[in-house]
Amino acid sequence: MSAAWLRGEQADAVVAEVEAAMLAFNQAQLGPQAAQRYVLARYATQGDFLAGLVAWSYWNCLYIDQLWVHEAARGRGLGRALMDEAEALALRLGLDGLRLETFSFAAPDFYRRLGYQEYGHLHGMPRGVGRHYLCKWLRDAPAARA
Repeated sequence: MSAAWLRGEQADAVVAEVEAAMLAFNQAQLGPQAAQRYVLARYATQGDFLAGLVAWSYWNCLYIDQLWVHEAARGRGLGRALMDEAEALALRLGLDGLRLETFSFAAPDFYRRLGYQEYGHLHGMPRGVGRHYLCKWLRDAPAARA
């Protein structure tokens, strides 16, 4: 049995095969994934892009993939407003919670103030930085399964 690092089209083909196999395996355990992407954007009256949020819903969760607010617009509540809209979307979709990850230099305290709880922290990847993994349950948190 041998393995090789692949590049280009050959790598893309293997990625597609692995992703399809993993999705089939996970769906056999959890049911259909039904992933859906949601994007929110805020613009200034003159049309300049100020802030955006990218999220994915799948199974019982809304995953906040990216949240960005232009430096000049920070501190005005735009990030909070986008996160509130994401939470409202999760409720409309009947999801149980939201989750996200952020770097230590980005905004872990911002998310904690919004009611997110840290369930994991990874130090040193990348070097000198921490990664924070946070979630917010909209319904009672289920008992842990072992």
